[in-house]
Amino acid sequence: MTTSPTATGHRDGFVPGTSGFRGLVSYWSGRPPPELLRESARRQPDRPALLTEGGAHSYADLDAAAGRWAHGFLGLGIAPGDRVVVQLPNVPEFVPVLFGLLRAGIVPMLTLPARRRAEIEHLARLSGAVASLIPDRAGNVDHRMPADEIADVSPELRHVLVPGEQTCAFR
Repeated sequence: MTTSPTATGHRDGFVPGTSGFRGLVSYWSGRPPPELLRESARRQPDRPALLTEGGAHSYADLDAAAGRWAHGFLGLGIAPGDRVVVQLPNVPEFVPVLFGLLRAGIVPMLTLPARRRAEIEHLARLSGAVASLIPDRAGNVDHRMPADEIADVSPELRHVLVPGEQTCAFR
């Protein structure tokens, strides 16, 4: 697979538009998800938006957290249109991280935590990702070492971020 744009103007492996998802388009309101979150936070700020083992998080809390993530990403120099690999497991941080990326205009490259170094490196290089968001560990798998190795060989990958650490203090 090549990393150069194809005749249609997109990189191989990336599907432009929603033409292949016509049945799903009727559910799409045409409004960006961050706008929907912000509207829900205005209309029903105290209503639970996210239920976790640690308790309920309201729409207002989720909206504020998404804003902190968005500002944090932009503060690191990650610009609208940049791509970020998100390899987080099913954890509460995933939701505000995703909304923060979308609010900042950053393209999330979602991948499963089970993906290994070769697959993530290929995705990072193919997409031109400038950052990677990983857990420190997921189960018995160390994600930090492979992510650092990928950053060493992927010239555009400038940040390896682990939610909860100093570099992610904007959470």
